[in-house]
Amino acid sequence: MKYPITVHLGNYNGMRDKINGKGRIQTTMESFINCVPSLPNMDVRFMDNGSLDGSWEYIQSIPFGIKESIPQIKIEPRWLLITANNMANMKKSIETSDMPYFWNVENDTYFFRGEEFVNEAIEVLEANPDINLVHMRRFTRIDEYDLPGVPKNLNRFSERRKTPSGVSFYVMEKRPEYALWIPTGIRFEKEQFDVEAGYGKCPKGVVQIGAVREKDGEFERLLTEHWNSYTSNGWIARREALKFLIDVYNPLGEMQMSRAFKKHFKAAKLAEDVFIEFGWKARDTSNEEERRKTLEDAVNEEDSAEKYGVINSSYEGVNLKMPEDKLDVYS
Repeated sequence: MKYPITVHLGNYNGMRDKINGKGRIQTTMESFINCVPSLPNMDVRFMDNGSLDGSWEYIQSIPFGIKESIPQIKIEPRWLLITANNMANMKKSIETSDMPYFWNVENDTYFFRGEEFVNEAIEVLEANPDINLVHMRRFTRIDEYDLPGVPKNLNRFSERRKTPSGVSFYVMEKRPEYALWIPTGIRFEKEQFDVEAGYGKCPKGVVQIGAVREKDGEFERLLTEHWNSYTSNGWIARREALKFLIDVYNPLGEMQMSRAFKKHFKAAKLAEDVFIEFGWKARDTSNEEERRKTLEDAVNEEDSAEKYGVINSSYEGVNLKMPEDKLDVYS
């Protein structure tokens, strides 16, 4: 079956984070083709930023899709380099596609659910004109530790709906505050605190993104609200909505894209999860065996909407008075 969708997959040095001797891009593609057998018949775009570890050669060996190697944008700091290149690659695919739907996939994605979810996501969009993007990610126990509070922050909903054929999905909650204090369910030890904020960091005694405080016997973490509408990976969206945001805002990176999306559009999430991300790197100390088992067990885990979800959250909101470029990195 050929779906009316462009599949975009960006890559840079995707042979790292090996599991069973295979790099992340190999694990991603093997699970993708296994779960979505019609992938070779879709409009697939591979964008590589000058990989030097053999992953570009691996992509070239895939017998379908458009492959393009694009020079990497050089910019500091490292987190900005990553998000700026991701956004530049995605912009190119969006602007050159003629499909009504767009699917962004990163090279650390492990799919575990059969192809029917593609139809379900498209049906959600076609039956609900107010929805412009559909999330599908499952969060894991490693995610809970790697990015404390993020699984709960990205499973906040305003309501549950069904499509005419009975597909169940949630409408993502949008709140006016810039950040929310999210319960982590974790009791941190003293040595796990960080002096400064940053990706995955947990400083104590400050009010800035990523900071933690103790409440009712556990720690809450201050996290950015707008990521609940738009995140960097794992969604199927209306291409015209994404093109509108690019034309109007010309976002440098995913943070700017996310903030713009929240201003104009609403997102949803399928009730049944489709994939997990396995490029854990912030606070993760798991070994390869733990990572391998997480992938193998993914299909049997509880859906994130049930495990972490809340409808009409009562989490305390915060509006930070800081310069825009200092507000957050990616939490």
